[in-house]
Parts: sequence; C-alpha cells; structure tokens
Amino acid sequence: MTSPGVPDLYQGTEVWNLSLVDPDNRRPVDFGRLASLLSEIRSAELSDVMARADEGAPKLWLINRLLEQRRTDPELFGSSSYMPLTASGAKARHTVGFVRNRLLVVVPRLVVGLGGDWPTPRSTF
Repeated sequence: MTSPGVPDLYQGTEVWNLSLVDPDNRRPVDFGRLASLLSEIRSAELSDVMARADEGAPKLWLINRLLEQRRTDPELFGSSSYMPLTASGAKARHTVGFVRNRLLVVVPRLVVGLGGDWPTPRSTF
C-alpha cells in the first residue's frame, strides 16, 4: 500500500491467508464476512482490533487505513520519490524501512526468527 505503484491485493486476502500456494482469485470469498468485519473495526481502537487478530482484523484494519489515506492524500502516494533506509542495531535485519516524500514506512521482517525477542525502541535508522 505504501510502495510506489498501484496496490495489488488478491480478493479475499484482506485478512490472513495461510495457504501454502499463491492465491489465484478463483477461490470463493465470503464478502459478507469481510464487509461485516470491516464495519466492526473501521473506527475501533487498535487494542480492540488486535483482540480480533485470529480473524485477520489487524490486516484488514491496516489495509483500510492505508487505502483511505491514499484516497485523501493522493499527492503523497503519487510521489515517485523513494529513499530506502538502513536500520542499525542488534536486530537491524528484522526491519525494513523507506521514505516516500513525507511518508515514513518501517515494518518488521523475519519476525518468527526473533522468537518473541523484539528489539527495543532504541533501534535507529
């Protein structure tokens, strides 16, 4: 949603998809369930969204927030500027970050490899 280009989602993967193969848009999608979940979490507090993690609520919530931001601030997301960031610190390889215009994006990677040992907020770019 934050990388340059058009966001690409397979329909039905707006929540967790634990398939062992790539989704191909031919599987049945329970659009009613997705719409219901979205309406319930759209303006929910993050703690309430996280409490529904087993339903995929955090992923759907984030997708909704980012698409809404793209709609309200197309100039920001239309920018072709892109500056990769390099993390430092003991767990730097578990972080990816970049800046687009005035948008800072930092996300975790290889989280399972952390074994629950997430870095302290002192990690810097």
